[in-house]
Amino acid sequence: MAQKEEETEYVFHIDDDVEIDCTIGGVETKMLIDSGCKQNLITKATWETLKKNKVILNNQHPNPNVTFMAYGSTIPLMIKGSFEARIQVGSRYEYSTFYVVCDGTRNLLGKTTAISLGVLKIGLNAEVNQVIFSVKEYSPSTQFF
Repeated sequence: MAQKEEETEYVFHIDDDVEIDCTIGGVETKMLIDSGCKQNLITKATWETLKKNKVILNNQHPNPNVTFMAYGSTIPLMIKGSFEARIQVGSRYEYSTFYVVCDGTRNLLGKTTAISLGVLKIGLNAEVNQVIFSVKEYSPSTQFF
């Protein structure tokens, strides 16, 4: 079987984002939704925690044929390996591939999995939470500052 040609994917991460609670292979984990990356990335520390807690997984690969680049960087991320596991958020679950980043600082839930799990919706038909503001009606007697 011929090996797939390597493709470079870019990872876009912005600080101060909220993490969501997920269960990967039966182990609770926090992840940040990253709509700028298709793949799921976890830190080496998270990988060690998953192993310590007897994560249920399939298809481990010590040297996956992928390249990831952090946004704005010219140096590829070092990937320790990959595996497949069930990821669950609330009552929804998917079977996905996860890549272990050696010097990673955050666990990133990729766009594809986030959409499948219903935690990311993109497009004109996406439902959003409605925010209601109470606005004081302006009148000429209204004082500002």
